[in-house]
Amino acid sequence: MGVYCGDVDRCYLLPIESVAGRSSIHLRLAPPLNGQRASIHFASAYEFAGAVAQLGERSAGSRKAGGSSPPSSTPDEAAQPPTIEVGAHLFRNHFGYYMERAAAGDEILISRRGKPHSRLGPPQSQLPLAA
Repeated sequence: MGVYCGDVDRCYLLPIESVAGRSSIHLRLAPPLNGQRASIHFASAYEFAGAVAQLGERSAGSRKAGGSSPPSSTPDEAAQPPTIEVGAHLFRNHFGYYMERAAAGDEILISRRGKPHSRLGPPQSQLPLAA
């Protein structure tokens, strides 16, 4: 599901598994002050850096989708896979989701107490064999 937040001017892509059966979901921009760690959805984990089609007005009054202007203004996503930063606790609780994201080509940076701890990346086509 795609979401746009005008307050922060950002787009987010939420997997259907995270919104199915819910009437609402809240994305956090910053960690809670009370130290809560369970059931939190950080917006940075779902951020979508791609271009979102803008609605353009035709002279007849009907709406059509138009891409970014100029069309070449979108970054080349194939050049570098996106890096998703996630805390160790959230990573543990949503392990399957982050494994799927890594398998799809994303790189996951896992932090522990706010410091980088581990990195999970997409599988290589052929891993080197140990001697």
